[in-house]
Amino acid sequence: MTQVPETKQHDTESQRSVVLVTGMSGTGKSSALAVLARHGHQTIDTDEPGWIIHSHAPDGPEPIWDLDKVRALLDRHRTGWLFIAGCVANQRALYHRFDAVVLLSAPVDILLKRVTDRANPFGSTSDDRAKIGSDLAAYEPLLRAGADHEIVTTTPITEVVAALEQIAGASPRTSR
Repeated sequence: MTQVPETKQHDTESQRSVVLVTGMSGTGKSSALAVLARHGHQTIDTDEPGWIIHSHAPDGPEPIWDLDKVRALLDRHRTGWLFIAGCVANQRALYHRFDAVVLLSAPVDILLKRVTDRANPFGSTSDDRAKIGSDLAAYEPLLRAGADHEIVTTTPITEVVAALEQIAGASPRTSR
């Protein structure tokens, strides 16, 4: 994992950068995207309708990206910074298409508090919160292994967003 680069001024209209913001439920992906959008950046939250399809898994339906739709989005993006948030089983199939993959993380007690105080209904039940705890242990290490950067979201959202903007403004990666 690399360190977040120092702040630089960038012309985001002429520079193209696509950043995947990933992390477990409650890490602040949607909150960060809302602030990034207010800063004038293009944002897509793949939890919103139209990006997810369901595959059949032993434990029931598994939400995964509609890879054709996400590929088409990436193909259309020509200028500016695009931040895409999501955390699904098949996202790694497109890691090579992102200029950076950023893991947002936080301690489990903070995640569980956050999910009880949000609009998204996932996390509102004790079963949901138990799943978040077990998913954190099982899947966050895999997300961390595939990430270029990690931002611990126990800091104010303004600092998280500033770090994401710094990453987007860094030189694009040459290979993945």
